[in-house]
Amino acid sequence: MSGPAGLRFSVLGPVRVEREGAPVPVTAPMQRAVIAVLLSRDRAPVPTAAIAGELWGGAPPSSAKVTIRNYIRRLRSLLPDGTLVSTHSGYQLVVSPRQVDATLLAGLGERAHVLADTSPAAAVEHARQALALWEGPPLLGIGDVPLRAWWGPRLEESYLPIAELSFELELRLGRAARLVPELARVHAEFPRRERIGALLMLALYHSGRAAEAIACFRRMRATIITTSGVEPGPRLRELQQAILRGDTEALAVDRVASPVTVAKGKAVPLPPPPVHVVGRDDVLAELGGHFDALRESEGAALTCLLHGQAGVGKSAVALRAAARFADRFPGGVAYLDLGGVDSAGVLASLAGQLGIEAEADDLASRYRARLRERPVLLVLDNAGSLSQVAAVLPSEPGCAAIVTSRSPSGGPSSAPRVPVEPLSDVESVDLLARLIGTRAVSAEPRHALGMARLCGGLPLALRVLGARAAANPHWSLAAWEELLGDERGRLAELCHDDMDMRTSLEAGLGGDSAAAWSLFDLLGALPSPEYTPALAAALTGVPLTGAERTLRTLADARLVFSPSPGRYRFHDLTGVLARERASSLPHGEMADALSRAGRWYLAAVRRVMERLSGPRSPYGLPEGRSVAALDPVSFDSVREARNWLAAEIGPIVEVFTALTAHRERGAAELAPPLVHALAPYFDLTLRWGERERLAARVLALAETGRPELEPVALTQFADIERQRGNHAEALRLAKRAETLAEAEFDKVTALLSQSAVLVLTRDVANAERTCRKAADIAVAHGYSRLEAAALANLALVHQVRGEPDNALILLEKSDRIHRDDGNLLGRIGTANLASSVHEERGDRHAVLRRAMTLLPLCEELGDGYGTAECRARTARSLRALGREAEAAEHAARAREVIEAIGARERIVPVTLFDAIGIPEGG
Repeated sequence: MSGPAGLRFSVLGPVRVEREGAPVPVTAPMQRAVIAVLLSRDRAPVPTAAIAGELWGGAPPSSAKVTIRNYIRRLRSLLPDGTLVSTHSGYQLVVSPRQVDATLLAGLGERAHVLADTSPAAAVEHARQALALWEGPPLLGIGDVPLRAWWGPRLEESYLPIAELSFELELRLGRAARLVPELARVHAEFPRRERIGALLMLALYHSGRAAEAIACFRRMRATIITTSGVEPGPRLRELQQAILRGDTEALAVDRVASPVTVAKGKAVPLPPPPVHVVGRDDVLAELGGHFDALRESEGAALTCLLHGQAGVGKSAVALRAAARFADRFPGGVAYLDLGGVDSAGVLASLAGQLGIEAEADDLASRYRARLRERPVLLVLDNAGSLSQVAAVLPSEPGCAAIVTSRSPSGGPSSAPRVPVEPLSDVESVDLLARLIGTRAVSAEPRHALGMARLCGGLPLALRVLGARAAANPHWSLAAWEELLGDERGRLAELCHDDMDMRTSLEAGLGGDSAAAWSLFDLLGALPSPEYTPALAAALTGVPLTGAERTLRTLADARLVFSPSPGRYRFHDLTGVLARERASSLPHGEMADALSRAGRWYLAAVRRVMERLSGPRSPYGLPEGRSVAALDPVSFDSVREARNWLAAEIGPIVEVFTALTAHRERGAAELAPPLVHALAPYFDLTLRWGERERLAARVLALAETGRPELEPVALTQFADIERQRGNHAEALRLAKRAETLAEAEFDKVTALLSQSAVLVLTRDVANAERTCRKAADIAVAHGYSRLEAAALANLALVHQVRGEPDNALILLEKSDRIHRDDGNLLGRIGTANLASSVHEERGDRHAVLRRAMTLLPLCEELGDGYGTAECRARTARSLRALGREAEAAEHAARAREVIEAIGARERIVPVTLFDAIGIPEGG
């Protein structure tokens, strides 16, 4: 396939396009990155999804497709017609290999290797032409896109063997002195490349600069030890000793190269898969589709990544797939268990399996030559990630690799990622039956299912259990289920011979990820079903971005998983491991982390409520533990603040609950400011479950010698009962809270809770007295938000009395205070009350006018109950005006909101329907 004449594409340095020697103005880095992506696939069509993966990784923006189309349109306007085309498979650059510097370099390098033994001078000429194309580092000017992580090293590996061949041949041709400057430059660029270092030492020695050659070795040794923790290879050390001895025979340039042989035989046989394997037909079918596509394509290679948690059976699936497809690869199948093998060792191990004998620096080129001879299937088991094996993944036509890893990240984005999930209940029981006998499972099917579920559907855990049960045939399955049911000892039970579930789980992260392990342990101490980056930041005290990065590290290691954006959970057995490790944490360390998290969350909640309701309550932490200086999160909008708190309210309550168990004093100090900060949000959303759990913990703290906390908790319970319609109990709790309250703020909140109940029960005399008492205390102490709330409740008293004008005057005063405080939530509540007064006066049009402003604000705030109230009132007014269809729509939507609240709080929402008066027929 040839492209328009005069075009040249460069990736061996800055990515650029030239036409007739003049630069084509591709000025945007991401547009240059698109060109690089299209060139990285040997000019084959590239699907849009693959382009997005190479530009943005695993989480491309929602606008990725549109953005890529815009990039393509801009590039087409710059390139000759027919250069950048669309096919059914994706976008394709129609260019010849000689128009791309990377393929031109590879071709010249191959020719140089062919001529090396017979015509060294001609080989040098071809190598020099290839090296002239190198302007490294490669792929400059495209930003930090994922493509660079895997293609950059490959481009370097295509350049370095050619450079080494050229330098070696020129040394043999007696050009040592003139080579030194160029070798020194390349050595500085690749200081760990031992072959380059050895050639530089030889060039220096043969130029009469032996002392500099020894100094070069010392610098290189220091670099290798610092970066890798190992000594240089034996060839480099022998060269140093030869220079020190002045061993001219050992230092002859014709000894630099060592013989290389490439075996023609097939690779070693695969290890057998486990005897008992169940399920996985869906995964094997998906793999089969990819291998069928490979067989039908021309010039393509394939890498499939099987990823999943520890013990889920990735290796078994890989071996079954390899056995199924092995006959398609005339070069054979090579298997490598990567556990404990570093990136450099991967190439050496595979080369050994494929019969390649070569110096370390020649292995890459010889390995690629071997793959080009006959298609090979590689099975690379237990990789840390695709990045670990990027240097050996096949790009040669017809070759394929199946890689297993816990992590789906890294490597070329075009590689299909195939998840391996835990077995279903039916499959797990089936595997148990095969391992311990059908008769035993049939005799106790319920306990067999319980055992399977306690193993989390992981084949490794089931195999351990099956082996142990087979060794103890007289134990009932009920006994095994009981043993596993004790979570504290479950992982100890899942260990047999060389199979150890705990070791397998812990191996995914390794021992050098201190921050990730620390977070894992801390999360294990919390009873929360889900965890968020904010919670991780709160526990660890690191910035939010760092906490999110650590959670992704845990997810890559499959110690947690993400069911939805920004949410993380433990797998069944990783949760057991986390709780086991957390139980061993020093009490003080756990308490410090929870105290830190509690203070962080208090600061964050205050940020939210500043957006929603203006000024803070006067409650704060004791001096010296203020949260005012903390900068946890910031919000650009009310909706963003509301959504954040909706996601975090569960973790907030869990952190406080855990803190009460670890540090009562810290929890007691945190309780009043946290409860008062959250109260407007709880009133807004009717989240009774979280409010009740929080209040229960505060009440429990009060019983440990902190009586000042009891009225704080009782007022919360009173508000919950009032909202549920239990007016008598609500009034009893609120009166008790007022009696016990010593802090004036607590006394006012208790009085407000009472007055709200008294209005609902039409006890207007006591309601008015209570409202005025609350307002007086609030004014005396400068509690403006509470003063406005008291005035609003007093307005309700006048409404009940049939005095709408007085009610509206008081609501206007309340609104003015809220407006001065910046209390959006309070203003919406006041406006809703004013709307109800207009309805009672029969001013239907005023109700509808207010609804046009109120509804969007209520929905933005997430005020479900307020939204339902407003819609119900709007429906009644529309019906009164004869607009039946619109009334029915608003009534139906009000009912939907109330039913959603009922479903969340697990109640039958009859009381809420009655309270807001949804018209019949809605």
